[in-house]
Amino acid sequence: MCIRDRYQRRVHGEYCELIFSCLNNEMYSDEITGVVFDIGSSTCRAGYSGEDTPKQVIPSAVGCINRQKPQNKKNDANIDRQAKNEYFAGDNGVTTRRDFMDVVHTFYKGRYTDFDSTLALFKHTFDNGLRVTSNQYPLLVSEPSVHIKEQRQKLCEMSFESLAVPAYFTCKAGVLACFASGRSTSLILECGAHSTYSVPVHDGYVLQKSVIKFDVGGETLTEKLMQYIEKDLKIGIFPRYAFTSTLTPDNRKVVEYQEIPPNTTQSFQLFSKLEITRDIKENVCKIIDDVENMQSQSDDKAEYELPDGTILKFNDMRFKIPELLFTNGALVPDSN
Repeated sequence: MCIRDRYQRRVHGEYCELIFSCLNNEMYSDEITGVVFDIGSSTCRAGYSGEDTPKQVIPSAVGCINRQKPQNKKNDANIDRQAKNEYFAGDNGVTTRRDFMDVVHTFYKGRYTDFDSTLALFKHTFDNGLRVTSNQYPLLVSEPSVHIKEQRQKLCEMSFESLAVPAYFTCKAGVLACFASGRSTSLILECGAHSTYSVPVHDGYVLQKSVIKFDVGGETLTEKLMQYIEKDLKIGIFPRYAFTSTLTPDNRKVVEYQEIPPNTTQSFQLFSKLEITRDIKENVCKIIDDVENMQSQSDDKAEYELPDGTILKFNDMRFKIPELLFTNGALVPDSN
């Protein structure tokens, strides 16, 4: 028999409703753990509570084929208006090229942008990542320190009605980070893909009026690096699916460029280029301690080979681009 109790408590002048659902008395025994979701603008981390690392880290973006959108204008009258969108989540889902597939970001700059794709991401994680059914474990979802009440309610509704979870709770990411370090009071600095938060936590509660948000993150460096390569170095970044490689009789690899397949959406092309640029950033860019003597590090060079065989050479720019997080772009030239 399902027992649902609702409790209300007052936190910093607003009411937060906690919904506890219990299927039987064994639900909250020591052997039962919960499933934790931590969704960001770049990746989605999921795993079991009490473990040190997440079980799965996948892109938070989801591939979507709009079945209600006419693929050919001549066939506009023959499309099925009742057809549902088809979603592709996970590493192999969103990174594989498909005709007319758009890349939808489920979470961007602290906000959920599309709950249909978010539901597809959750179902993929439960079924293919964790390999458990969603109605077996309580669900804990982290949320940004600057949240929207309507989105919190929509996420709670989706968890109970679509995923049928037995219990649901949401907690701010800053509080979870504070508890993970064994403290109840601290100053948390959250640096994500597109935003950075300064979050003061006191006795397990976020001081909401003191939270500072700055729209600079890891993907800001990725976009700046791609801009530097394409506009300053004038070298094109082409996705991997635009090339074919063959081996010659002397075991030499020959890479041949092919045109980008038709029916490839612009969003998927940009997503593929950012994936390559992100790999360049993670392998080439570096933080140095002495910024004033950056020129002395010019001998520390790095190279990167693009999918078409082009060799990129980086000197001091590999140090200047990461300094955008600390100097607000003072050292990085603006191509615009």
